[in-house]
Amino acid sequence: MQKLLIIGGGFSAVALACQLLKQQVPQHIRIVAPKHTWFGGTAYRCAARNHRLNVVAGNMSLYPQHPNDFIDFLVTQSAFSNTPRQILAKQFIERRWYGAYLRERMTQAQNHGQLLGHFVEWVDAQVDDIETHAECVRLTLQNNVQLEAERLVVATGNKPSSPPWQHCLANGEQVQHSALVSNPWLAEFPVPIDEVRPVVLIGAGLTMVDTYFALRKQGISNPVMAVSRKGLQPLPHSFATLADIGVNPHYYAVKFLQAKSLKQQLALAACTLRDLAAAGKSPEAFAAAIREHTQSIWRQWSMHEKNQFMRHLVSYWNVIRHRVPLDIYDSLQHDQQLGLLSYQQGRIERVSGQSRFPELHLSHRNGSCSQIESALIINCTGPSRNAVTSASDPLFTEVTKGRYQRDALGFGVAVDPESFAVLEATGEPSKVIFVMGSLLRGALWETTAVPDIRVLSHKLADLLVTNAN
Repeated sequence: MQKLLIIGGGFSAVALACQLLKQQVPQHIRIVAPKHTWFGGTAYRCAARNHRLNVVAGNMSLYPQHPNDFIDFLVTQSAFSNTPRQILAKQFIERRWYGAYLRERMTQAQNHGQLLGHFVEWVDAQVDDIETHAECVRLTLQNNVQLEAERLVVATGNKPSSPPWQHCLANGEQVQHSALVSNPWLAEFPVPIDEVRPVVLIGAGLTMVDTYFALRKQGISNPVMAVSRKGLQPLPHSFATLADIGVNPHYYAVKFLQAKSLKQQLALAACTLRDLAAAGKSPEAFAAAIREHTQSIWRQWSMHEKNQFMRHLVSYWNVIRHRVPLDIYDSLQHDQQLGLLSYQQGRIERVSGQSRFPELHLSHRNGSCSQIESALIINCTGPSRNAVTSASDPLFTEVTKGRYQRDALGFGVAVDPESFAVLEATGEPSKVIFVMGSLLRGALWETTAVPDIRVLSHKLADLLVTNAN
């Protein structure tokens, strides 16, 4: 029986384990993660907030082999039993249902796997150290227990970003100010001591949207200002396609892939976006056309082009690519019209926390500066690019010691895009350590959404079993 360790308990870990449990070669799988992250990770364990999925239910199956599996689960639940399948497939379901779906499917996979000789063990623990050898890997847990296996997959998911004020507090002030909130996923936010000053959300993406509605649900009525470097605003799902402007999406994607450089692709994209705007259609149609090819596009870019994209274009891609349900967008627009929500372009220069109300000092692209005295400042900048930044990250010590290469774009550890193995100092792919989810971003870019992870986990499961044989 092959022994495999998985670090992480969220979607990436569940998707990989479920694929491994379909294999004919018996596996002894140990999944190591704190119990509160099992089956959902950060994304799908926010039941109290009623957050919604940002992808329609019809595209949220755990299995690429069974695209309607999530719908099959929903129709068995009393809350959805009277909703036609075709309508469910287009809805944005509350995330707690997805967490329940993952738990049920994981349980079913474990039970079925036992019939094939598989064994799964969930270990409630943090990993303190990773020790690798030519033929095996050994984990040391916080309680000094050691686990050993032939292969290890690190699937720890998205790491929260460091608060943007961490390096710009005035006069070396401490970050423990009660009005500076680093973690936007708190069960409850501090109640502002003033109802007039704004609550400032740093970031204007999906994390900001979730945080905004969590504040309102908690009863916090302060005006809210979302501050971001580009000053962009969330956009709604429209389900537009290039066919709406007479362009075949498939042929367009082929043409886009055949462009020789990022510069040529940008010229093609700009022309397409102008045509969509002229026709009153959403730029989402452009993103939808190239979406399934983004990993191939990323791999054909040079390192310089990837750096250019990350520095200048990623914010625009994210706002087109990561959208909100239309009713959520309408609520945001309504609150904006009432003055309850506003958006501000600005770069954080300094944060002063000497008074009860922290002051945010911003510089703007027109050269002006401003300062905002706030009731709360909440970090909503989303996941960190680098998932290997501190001693609590499983691969931190090995990367720091030089055993494995750092990713050149700052995504943590360098990874082979074909095998998903981390790259050793020699440049050779490791034979014992692999990654899944966010740790693959440097190699493939789009690797954190459910449609991506389910395909990648299927591929990795096949690779792990085939290579072991």
